[in-house]
Amino acid sequence: MPDTPFILVGTKSDLREIKDPTQNLVGYKEAKKLARKIGAASYFECSAKNITTFDDVVVQAVRAGMKEKKKLTEHDQNCVIG
Repeated sequence: MPDTPFILVGTKSDLREIKDPTQNLVGYKEAKKLARKIGAASYFECSAKNITTFDDVVVQAVRAGMKEKKKLTEHDQNCVIG
């Protein structure tokens, strides 16, 4: 389904606070750039340690899907079959 909207989610964002040089973490800017490159509707980060950020990801995923559904509905209403 190539037209299905999706979001890119970075998990374990709390690990950035630890400052462990042995961790190979992806930076926010790099992840945002990847999201644009792969055609994601947006990029969000979350951590299981912070349930609020997880809730935000779920809300944004639903919004991305609803936005696509709205575009399809508007297009369908303008369609004329002769």
